[in-house]
Amino acid sequence: MIQRMLYDSISESLFRGRTVVVYGAHRTGKTTLLQMLQEKHSNSLYLDCAQQQVQRLLENSTEQDLRERIGDHTMLLIDEGQHVKNIGSTLKRLSDGFPRVQVVATGSLMLFDLANDQNLMLVAGKTRFYLTPLAVGEIPDPEQWTLEKALIYGMYPEVVVSKDPARTLRRMAGRRLYADIFAHEIIRGKGNIQRLLQVLALHVGQEVSYNELGAQLDLDKVTVARYVKLLEQMNILFRLMPYKRRLRKELNRLRKIYFYDLGVRNALIKNFNPLHLRMDAEALWENYFICEMVKRSRINQRFTTPFYWRTYDGTGLDFLEEEGEHINAYKCSLRPKKWRKPSSFIRAYPNSELHMVTRENYRTFL
Repeated sequence: MIQRMLYDSISESLFRGRTVVVYGAHRTGKTTLLQMLQEKHSNSLYLDCAQQQVQRLLENSTEQDLRERIGDHTMLLIDEGQHVKNIGSTLKRLSDGFPRVQVVATGSLMLFDLANDQNLMLVAGKTRFYLTPLAVGEIPDPEQWTLEKALIYGMYPEVVVSKDPARTLRRMAGRRLYADIFAHEIIRGKGNIQRLLQVLALHVGQEVSYNELGAQLDLDKVTVARYVKLLEQMNILFRLMPYKRRLRKELNRLRKIYFYDLGVRNALIKNFNPLHLRMDAEALWENYFICEMVKRSRINQRFTTPFYWRTYDGTGLDFLEEEGEHINAYKCSLRPKKWRKPSSFIRAYPNSELHMVTRENYRTFL
């Protein structure tokens, strides 16, 4: 098992009177995380919600039925809770009826909060965590899984340990990765999701317009925006919005969309070529560094809003974080090069630090 940095944070949150919910996309390691908790806490009960008998137990059982099933266990591990109808209501019943039992549930953010309980705040006082593909510090053998491999094949656990990562990715990046959207019939036209992902994969690092995406896919912009939001809630994509505070010439409408895993992105466009043969190497590098920064924030439970910055004359910064009055901003370049820091940004935001991030120094920031 690969040791996840999130494991320690989850362990520290246990038995404090709160339900723990771990959100994450398929194949990020949620089940493995529960298995690690089960090994440490021998008096725990693991329930796999992919099994119909478990679904029936959590959907239809009385409190007495649950009490008999839980017995003397002090920890209840609920895996893939999105398979349970009204999972939020079930977790609330468990939280209210079994205050001495620590409940840890995993599943998709979208299906926990939208598909099952649209009008229900999941559980009052819940503690939430987000499990992403592996972060830089979680790679078991950095000498074997090099930076170039991470840019080409990504960071999903089963890909990192696979003898044939391209084949593993081709299997993963099909509809299995976002099967929950289809299984619960949240959208119609399954092919549209695949086509949208392929178009977004080709526009990594570029500003995108929902109107233009819709024109390419023969969809209206409202539908495109909805699909992007669903994929974001499934932890497949994430968005960066433009930072605009003080300058009239700052862009404030278009967004950039990145992938949580570059292996999935490359599988969508069927390109596993090495970096020296690629035209998109700089876009891969930008996506990689920004994604690692987002992962770092999630692991550290810092739910800040990331931005990018650009003006109408083309001056730009790829990634920006606010911490109080202080701003850290980054320009991504795979290889070191001369860079003139944008003076307009420095004048407008004097409490800022600007950094050039390359493959030689990126670990300094992570």
